[in-house]
Amino acid sequence: MKVSRNSPSRAITICAAILVTWEASAAPNPALGPTPHQLRNISARSRVLTGDRVLIGGFIIQGNAPKTVIVRAVGPSLTIGGTPLSGRLADPTLELYAGGNRAPIAANNDWRESQQSEIGVTGLQPTSDFESAIVRTLAPGSYTAVMRGRNNGTGIGVVEIYDLSGGPNSQLQNMSARAFVQPDNDVLIGGIIVGGSADEDATIRVVLRAIGPSLGSLGVPDALADPTLELFDANGIRLGFNDDAGDEQALELQETGLIPLHAAESAIVTSLGAGNYTAVVRGKGQTTGVALVEVFDVPERTPPG
Repeated sequence: MKVSRNSPSRAITICAAILVTWEASAAPNPALGPTPHQLRNISARSRVLTGDRVLIGGFIIQGNAPKTVIVRAVGPSLTIGGTPLSGRLADPTLELYAGGNRAPIAANNDWRESQQSEIGVTGLQPTSDFESAIVRTLAPGSYTAVMRGRNNGTGIGVVEIYDLSGGPNSQLQNMSARAFVQPDNDVLIGGIIVGGSADEDATIRVVLRAIGPSLGSLGVPDALADPTLELFDANGIRLGFNDDAGDEQALELQETGLIPLHAAESAIVTSLGAGNYTAVVRGKGQTTGVALVEVFDVPERTPPG
């Protein structure tokens, strides 16, 4: 499935029948100049709870060069049509971990308290002083961003990872987010930005997955038993839906090596041009539990023969 491209100026998240918008430049940093078509950003929105039910974003940098990123934890500035979002997280905190290290390599509560100048020059400084951000140049490898509420506060929040450096020598190859999925507006929502020139025909091929039961096998409590997955473009048009990965695209998913391990998990493989996209993970039948939304940049499929 090849979809049309869009290049709006703000990151847009679709939840049920409403558009939830937050202040964030979705365009690549103009100082970078032309950039190849590649994953440039992922953001995830969910209700941030406590304990194991916080909002967790993971990403992998692949290549042979360091990459500069900004990671943000947004809550107070979330709006619906310019009106403050009810139930938003009042005071988020942010921690960044490398690999399997138990100690964070960076942490932030209020973004102005550290790195204010480095964050400011990116043009992606949070709107609220209570929001959190970290700028860091990272070697290729795997990283995890953890968003919590200060003093165990709860509410709807967004964790975001932006690629600030672009370039072909390293890229964001895989990004994911984990949260506790609930009904209605408290589903897990992943926002994706594909960088590149909107007037070109180039695309990247991605696999999107909604994982639940497999988390239970790894010891995660209250894993979502039966997740569903939807993909939207920036205009809110649904581009794809999947309940069980084996129902459709099974052969194409098997070729990528990324077909989910559990039959009840969901996946979509597609090609995306430059623009903004949204993946929504729900529990089938309004069920609840911990789930993971993932996006992988995979090689374009080679036609047979």
